[in-house]
Amino acid sequence: MTSLPDDTAKTNAVDQEWAEIQAGFDPSFWASPNSVNDLQRGLLLREYRERIDRYLGQGNVVEKAKGRALEAITKVWGISLVADNSDLPALLPLPPEKTYAGKEINGSFAWIREQADNALRAYLIGKGGRKAKLGLPPYRLVAAQGSLAAYRSGRAAPYDIYYRDDRGLVQYAAGLGFVPDYEAAKAKADVEAKSAS
Repeated sequence: MTSLPDDTAKTNAVDQEWAEIQAGFDPSFWASPNSVNDLQRGLLLREYRERIDRYLGQGNVVEKAKGRALEAITKVWGISLVADNSDLPALLPLPPEKTYAGKEINGSFAWIREQADNALRAYLIGKGGRKAKLGLPPYRLVAAQGSLAAYRSGRAAPYDIYYRDDRGLVQYAAGLGFVPDYEAAKAKADVEAKSAS
């Protein structure tokens, strides 16, 4: 019997790990071939392996360590429909739908995207960016430093906004410090509902 070459064995191991991670999330998300990019996949795989190693170091058997690692990942990572302006679901750590769970307005988290759009537009106009006047460039909300602590303590989680400039380069909206404001969004929705009736 011949053994698999090292590269094939590594590929099979990575595929197996990826299948284990996929099992922890909503299966419909994986139907789209572009649902996860290579960077996201790499980050998830690295976090999964690190957590498995940590739990093995605590004396867990392999299957229990894998189960605990997957449970920990799915508590932090999630699927978002409002973390960017692509209208496609995105898999990321601390998606707004997780950090603001229970704060839907009319059954939706669209208020977060609207506030992010407005924040980025104001930021770009302040920088003299003509893009803001023509429409927003592609952007993504990324959990900022302190987001996990805020989420765990029940406080509003901050996000950084990264966007593509005119040259296609990813830029950080420095100093923006975007924090979705549920109270303001709820008040706006209440006013709109009253004026519609």
